[in-house]
Amino acid sequence: MRSPLAVLAVLATLALAACGSDSGGESTPAASVPAPTATASASGAVTEISAADAGEQVESGDGYLVDVREDDEWDAGHAPEAVHVPLGELSDATLAELDEARGDKTLVFICRSGNRSAEAAAAAQAAGLEDVVSVAGGMGDWVAAGLPLEPQDGEII
Repeated sequence: MRSPLAVLAVLATLALAACGSDSGGESTPAASVPAPTATASASGAVTEISAADAGEQVESGDGYLVDVREDDEWDAGHAPEAVHVPLGELSDATLAELDEARGDKTLVFICRSGNRSAEAAAAAQAAGLEDVVSVAGGMGDWVAAGLPLEPQDGEII
């Protein structure tokens, strides 16, 4: 039988590993994600892709990039091809508009670090949208991958 202390240590480690913040601090680029992965969310599994894969999808015309960060974050620096819909403004009606605008492209959500984009992707899935992904590592990984930023001298806040 395992000791209660060992079980608590494992649970604490898992809880800390699952924690993430999208407020303040610098983003540390995550390891490259070789293939899409599924992350558990309140409404099911959200598929995450690397920033490099997201950039390739957008560049090839297969991805429709939606930046769900706040206005000040968007203004400081964003992907040139992205459309801006702050997470707080995401509604069933907005999701329906995004679904129509993307056509047959994958709906790719991005934020600063990947937390809010995962929430947006989960909301899209809960609304019945398919072919939806979240960018793991967000704009921090986007910039680290050498992908374009607008303005060119912009920054990620």
